[in-house]
Amino acid sequence: MNYEHFSLTDIDLRELDVIKENIFWLDEQDHSRWVLRTRKKSAAFGSQELYLKIWNPTYIRRDNILAGIDVGFYDDQITPALVGLIFHRGFCRGYVVRKCTPNWGAGVDELFDLIKEKSEQTGFFSYQFSRYHIMRYKNRLNLIDLEGIYPIRDLPLLARYQSRFDDRNYEDFITGLYNKQFTCPLNQSKALSVGTERRISKPNLLKRSALFLWNYSLSLWNEAKKDESHHLYLINCD
Repeated sequence: MNYEHFSLTDIDLRELDVIKENIFWLDEQDHSRWVLRTRKKSAAFGSQELYLKIWNPTYIRRDNILAGIDVGFYDDQITPALVGLIFHRGFCRGYVVRKCTPNWGAGVDELFDLIKEKSEQTGFFSYQFSRYHIMRYKNRLNLIDLEGIYPIRDLPLLARYQSRFDDRNYEDFITGLYNKQFTCPLNQSKALSVGTERRISKPNLLKRSALFLWNYSLSLWNEAKKDESHHLYLINCD
């Protein structure tokens, strides 16, 4: 499946509404990301209502979605709402999806079977797969949070990435695949109870200053939305 490529410098962040933001670091890893929505009309996207997930070049899962697409895990069956990827200076900086609606449980088992099949075929897994990470696009199910994907060989490293499975049945399935392929078997009690003792590091002075500037700039922007300066949302566009 072919996806569009968007340049971050062509996207005017002033034309987008911030839907969700996560600005934090864990053990010196950048886990910050933003979800933004287009308005009725924007220069980069026209009149489409689209959602963008954007991260900084230091984001811990910056390139994961690229691998998921390259191996064929993500396709029109798994991510029918995916429009394209956002790049800047050779780095993946996020992705664009069409508007989805909540899914109230219908079809989850069928998608789970497809996800398991994709994992067997590609050797990758989406650790965030669960009924809470599934939405609906034009009567089709669509997986979200697409950067949460790793090769099965990296399963023992999930704790290092500050990641954990959201679905126990899928966790059991991937553990079984790993144990079939590799000589050092894993057990869930030892290897996959990840993230239970997360240590949240205190940001250094530079990060605290950046967070202060973000809050201050956002307050000013909310008071004067017609300001022509380019609001960066702490997203590094340089």
